[in-house]
Amino acid sequence: MIKFLSQVWPTTGNYLVAHPYGNGNGFNQVAFENIELAAKQSEMWAKQGFDCYFAIGSVSSNGQGASRKSEVVKEFRTFILDIDCGEDKDYQTQQDAFEALKTFITKLNLPKPILVNSGYGWHVYWTLTESITASEWLPIAQRFKQAVAHAGLIADRTRTADRASV
Repeated sequence: MIKFLSQVWPTTGNYLVAHPYGNGNGFNQVAFENIELAAKQSEMWAKQGFDCYFAIGSVSSNGQGASRKSEVVKEFRTFILDIDCGEDKDYQTQQDAFEALKTFITKLNLPKPILVNSGYGWHVYWTLTESITASEWLPIAQRFKQAVAHAGLIADRTRTADRASV
């Protein structure tokens, strides 16, 4: 987990991890000063049976109840796609989505991304060699979102350019 997070998270800021409250009403979220502490907390929550999430951008807030509102997001080092699969989705199977993703990557001549099986599809990460500010990231993410739609790849449109997403 530390290796993965070190690839997708920016090099500075606080790193936010979260899990949904048992009643389904919001998230318990905590921001940590370093990746190792964030990973340790995630592993502890997972052992308690929680699904764990992380914000892709670093945040300026710290500690329990840290904010992940877009105005506190500092830096990014990755661009993402969330591709859902299932009977009621556009891609019936993960293999269908994977094939569409490969076509998209080839069509746009993109580098090979990091793929994570989300259980219901794919989380796709293109990482940068250096962190960029949230204000630099947003227009690129918005253009990337447009390119995804133009190329015909079906992905969750709300995540690709959402600075506060987990």
